[in-house]
Amino acid sequence: MSRDITLYCGVTGLQKRDTVQMARRPELEFISLIQLTAQKQIFQQRGCLPLRKNPSPECAPPTVLVSLQKLANGALKKGPFSVSFTEFTPPSGDTHDFYSVAPYWWPVSKMILGPDGIEKEEIWYERKDGKRVPDVGLLPNQGQLEQLAENVMYLALAFFFFEDVRYAHHATELLSCWFVEPTTTMNPNVNCGQAIRGTGPNACSGRKAGILSTRALARIANVLPLLTSSDSFDADIASALNAWYTEYVTWLVDSPLGSAGLKTTNNHRTWQLVQICTILWYLRRSDDVMNYLDQFFDSTWPNQLDPQGTGDQPQESCRTRPFHYLVFNVNAVIYLVELGAELKMDFWPSCDHGIKRAVDFVIKLWTEGVMNGGNKVKKEENADLTEAVGCILAVWRKHGDRQNEYSSIVTEARVGSNGDRISGPKYDLRSLWTS
Repeated sequence: MSRDITLYCGVTGLQKRDTVQMARRPELEFISLIQLTAQKQIFQQRGCLPLRKNPSPECAPPTVLVSLQKLANGALKKGPFSVSFTEFTPPSGDTHDFYSVAPYWWPVSKMILGPDGIEKEEIWYERKDGKRVPDVGLLPNQGQLEQLAENVMYLALAFFFFEDVRYAHHATELLSCWFVEPTTTMNPNVNCGQAIRGTGPNACSGRKAGILSTRALARIANVLPLLTSSDSFDADIASALNAWYTEYVTWLVDSPLGSAGLKTTNNHRTWQLVQICTILWYLRRSDDVMNYLDQFFDSTWPNQLDPQGTGDQPQESCRTRPFHYLVFNVNAVIYLVELGAELKMDFWPSCDHGIKRAVDFVIKLWTEGVMNGGNKVKKEENADLTEAVGCILAVWRKHGDRQNEYSSIVTEARVGSNGDRISGPKYDLRSLWTS
């Protein structure tokens, strides 16, 4: 039986429910097919590919291939995933609609005078920036999508490197369940993303911010080309995925929520462009991608930065979690730079120093706190340095590390209390597409 999420959201229930800390998945990075191809050729030249049962020491697979095989074999046992695998009904009433709720909006009991002159209790929702409401994880759609994207990525990479049809076959089955099969497919929109619950004046069935909840769709589009040589990934599934993503990217650009999202100027716009540009790249609409990237790096990114050249991003540092949001936006900017490189568009010269300044600002915020327009910006309580490692490494690769600043801060992250978040098989894979 379907249930509405509001049944769980009384004030009393929230006070009794403990917050569950979920393991954080690596943030999206653009996976370069050019880099993957070059890496595969290196492995083949060294005799590491194809994999052998009893390789000689010089042909033993490197750690990254061992990690990939382990993750892909695990992915063979995962799924299926679907937006319809839930007991909660979206505000639209359609269980094929992706559904998430606003994470920073909390229930407040209000006594409201009715037209009959009698007061009655209503539950309104009010925003507490940076504080996640504990029951937001009850809705499974975002978690299911992120699991789908993660496992399809492992399977697609494994098929590309190992040429084992089992990986492509299972990836295709997972994709078919989410995107194609009539009983389990997701509608190509996010009309019910980050809904605000309750009966108050802010209540709504979906918001433009909900587009952040589906950014894992970009990860899937990014790795789909790795599956195209498989017999499992036939013309029917390819056509169905192309049609789904074409309709979805049209919604991202032209729908009321999508067009509203593109009018924002902070991390919401950057991450929305990550989805739009990756999907258009997958659909081979390169000219459209180039137009979006040119516009972003000509005007949006420069205006996201402090005009004084400090590297601050004022729209992010004003939040109650400034460290998180500063890093969050820079990660999306670097993703777009790397996507542009795949199309032989080099945005590093025009935005390179801006990215470096932004990353240096983040490091300074972590180490000592920084000044922003005369106001002290402090990293929030429980800030996680490991979130910044990806963008620090990107700048390190580009600029070097003459003063050992980047190496020391990365080391601090790795030996810190959250160091396990940037170690292990999942993080080993990054070397496959980063140079």
